[in-house]
Amino acid sequence: MKKYSIALALLVYSATAWSCDVCGCTSMGFGLGNWAVNGQSTVGLRYSLRSFKGPEYTDHFHQTEVWGIYALSSRFSLMGAVPYLQATRQLAPGQTGSLNGLGDATLLANYQFLQTRQGNWAHTASAAAGLNLPTGTFENRENSLLAPNFQTGTGSFDFTVQGQYRLNYLENFLVLQGQYLWNTTNRYDYKFGNQFMANLRLGRAFETEQFKLLIFAGSGFENYARDVNSRNFYQYGTGGQVATTGLGFNFFWQHFWLGAEANTTVWQSLNSNYTPQTQVQINLNYLF
Repeated sequence: MKKYSIALALLVYSATAWSCDVCGCTSMGFGLGNWAVNGQSTVGLRYSLRSFKGPEYTDHFHQTEVWGIYALSSRFSLMGAVPYLQATRQLAPGQTGSLNGLGDATLLANYQFLQTRQGNWAHTASAAAGLNLPTGTFENRENSLLAPNFQTGTGSFDFTVQGQYRLNYLENFLVLQGQYLWNTTNRYDYKFGNQFMANLRLGRAFETEQFKLLIFAGSGFENYARDVNSRNFYQYGTGGQVATTGLGFNFFWQHFWLGAEANTTVWQSLNSNYTPQTQVQINLNYLF
């Protein structure tokens, strides 16, 4: 309890700018699309880091996630993820606060409705729909200085849809992904803003008898509607848009898949005094 109180005291400093919308419980779940594997099952670990700078502090949001895809057929699969979140705020040397906990789990059903090949060209497209389950904790903070939107979970059942299109020409590929998350009002009458996210990746595959390597560059866009608090007002410091660009790779060897991607913000319009820094995602998976 003492440790939590110390962390809370540090985190209330300019806490209204620490927004779950752009760095915490829901946005980092994007990326579940199975564009790197076709018709295969996989299970693995994924680590994500998003950093932000404020006027007098630096925030780091860590997410470690158990995730997987189970292929029921060549076209239909189930996808899921269970994240664990940790947030740290660095105020000054020796002054650090942290909060952590289980995040909201995601369950999706995915269907590949297009799979064609014409000469050197190949097209695949799929759609997915599912739920974000309230496995994370939402604390009612009516009498707290800590921002009510900084949580490990939304406290509500939220709906998500995803779409994915992939175009291959010889060893070259293009992948377009989009996701919309519709958040509902939780039992404390707080509603996180709905989210739309999209990214485009362009890359090339290098393959031998022993391994396969995919190298790509990409850009992304994220739009966050403003939260509505229990007083039916927009929550201060929430909502906005971010555009990113980055590089990454996926490496396949036998049944193992190692991937990494780094993105940096090239444009932002946030309703807060945050400055997004470089974002990193690393995953290690087993294919079966």
